[in-house]
Amino acid sequence: MASEMVYPLLPRLVAVLGAGAWWLGAIEGVGDATAAILKLYSGKLADRVHRRKPLALAGYALSNVVRPMVVLAAAPWQIVVVRFVDRIGKGIRSSPRDALLAASGPLERSAATFGFHRAMDNLGATLGPLLVVGGLWLWDGDIQKILLASAVPGLLAVLTLSLFVQEDAPVPSVRPVSSMVAGPPPEALRSYLLILGAFSVTNTSDLFLLRRLEELGAPTSRVALFWALLSGVRALSGFPGGLLADRIGRTRSLMLGWLLYAVAYGIMASAPSLTIFLPGFFAYGLFYGFTEGAERAIVATLAPRPVLGAAFGRFHMITGIAMLPSNLIFGLAWDRWGGPVCLAVSATGSLLALGTLALWSRRHGSG
Repeated sequence: MASEMVYPLLPRLVAVLGAGAWWLGAIEGVGDATAAILKLYSGKLADRVHRRKPLALAGYALSNVVRPMVVLAAAPWQIVVVRFVDRIGKGIRSSPRDALLAASGPLERSAATFGFHRAMDNLGATLGPLLVVGGLWLWDGDIQKILLASAVPGLLAVLTLSLFVQEDAPVPSVRPVSSMVAGPPPEALRSYLLILGAFSVTNTSDLFLLRRLEELGAPTSRVALFWALLSGVRALSGFPGGLLADRIGRTRSLMLGWLLYAVAYGIMASAPSLTIFLPGFFAYGLFYGFTEGAERAIVATLAPRPVLGAAFGRFHMITGIAMLPSNLIFGLAWDRWGGPVCLAVSATGSLLALGTLALWSRRHGSG
């Protein structure tokens, strides 16, 4: 909730400061790359010290302290700085948190575990923008008060993690964890992560979709409402999507999700109005249900249990690093050729990644 009270307002903040779409790419690209690098090292550290909760708690706390400071930004580069520090917190927490989740249930149900986690994340992403809509009405369009109010659910999240989440005692491994962490990942995991990286190059920041909504005439309050509805689709589809992935195979579920992504982006690319754009926009929300639990469950299946933190660190690093050049190039291309062309290119790229994943599946199975 805290994060999504800020996120849908970023395109508006950038526009008010007179900046172009390139700055949206810089905000997300720098933030994602920063988080990606730190996720690798935080995952390795969690494996070495056999503790995941303290790192996750530190990451959530840092983000929730710095995120509301975007209200002080008087230039686009200052938004980049705030987002940079916010993503440091994300980089610290994500891999230990995912390892904590993977170790908390049976392996054959891991897609459902991650699907439920993503559903709850997206439930917060639904409620956050709804609070933005209510705040815009209550405070007569004053977005600064909304940004400051985001600190409240952030504090509740930190307190909940601190007081109510318990970490199981670590299971000792036969080999020292440090030596296992230092070695390369299994070949199947390594090639799978490279394919995810290729797809991430096409899967650019959702900020560009919010920008497109504004270009098609949606006011700020309507953009926040549409973002809430999209997150609602993601929340409702997350847990069923995880259950489906456990039943039909994680790779098959991932392939269906990437196909849906291509279709949704194709619709949005060809849409001349909000009426046509919105079906593709909401279909895009279903893509997350098919993929978010499945892609993490494949990592949990391919990686040895004692080094789950390092495996998820590599997962987050590769997908995050790929987003940096992607977002920057996407922003520049958006300013030069417009949103429809960029969305169409993204749809085409996802189909190429889908073909590569299909070949990988024939060799390694569906997970």
